Amino acid sequence: MADTTTVAAPRASLAEDFIDIFYAPSSVFERRRTSSPWPAILVVSALFIVASYISFTLLGPVIDAEMQRQMARAAADNPSIPAEQMATMQKFGRISMMVGFAFFAPLAVLLLGLALWVVGKVVGAQQTLAAAFLVIAYSFMPRVLEAILGALQAFVLDVNTLPSMFSASLTPARFADPETSQAVLALLSRLGPFVIWSYVLIAIGLRITGRVSGQKAAIAAVVLWVVATLAQVVPAMLRGG
Repeated sequence: MADTTTVAAPRASLAEDFIDIFYAPSSVFERRRTSSPWPAILVVSALFIVASYISFTLLGPVIDAEMQRQMARAAADNPSIPAEQMATMQKFGRISMMVGFAFFAPLAVLLLGLALWVVGKVVGAQQTLAAAFLVIAYSFMPRVLEAILGALQAFVLDVNTLPSMFSASLTPARFADPETSQAVLALLSRLGPFVIWSYVLIAIGLRITGRVSGQKAAIAAVVLWVVATLAQVVPAMLRGG
């Protein structure tokens, strides 16, 4: 009598997910479609903190130059601010930037995940909110890679000559004049290859977890990109930057 016992395929580990997401994202989203998003969120957040620490360590002169530019702009707008206060503001600004990077990933995952879930419903996706968080978490892996590669520039470039963080970015904003409007720089920074890669993953993730067509998933990803871009560009415009 033939043995009809079936052997379950081995389940991929979480560590494998973070490798496969770069070359087999559909497989990752399919096998994690109903999984809790929190392990992925925690891992991505930890990786982003490590990548940010590396960036702050290797690109320290660029960050200082950026702070000085911001302080110079503040001094021009408010000439009466004492020099001591400006120095304190610069120190506080650097700390705030580091703290902001530490909390950026988890907050962004939750906010973008909620937005993806809403946009997905508009295009008819059957995606759960948990699955939306999961998709966004994995979509941050290209951004982690971007942060690390950006920091490694310190080994091949003289970072002391870079006038701003945009000049150190791996986006079209890198080639813009540092005095360009902050709104324009913010827009250019959203056109980088790693940002686009991230939204391609979002489209793939929505198609798999939401069971919608590739066209609808792509439309939803573009809408989400526009919303996220406006969230950065509009405040810069209101500040007059």
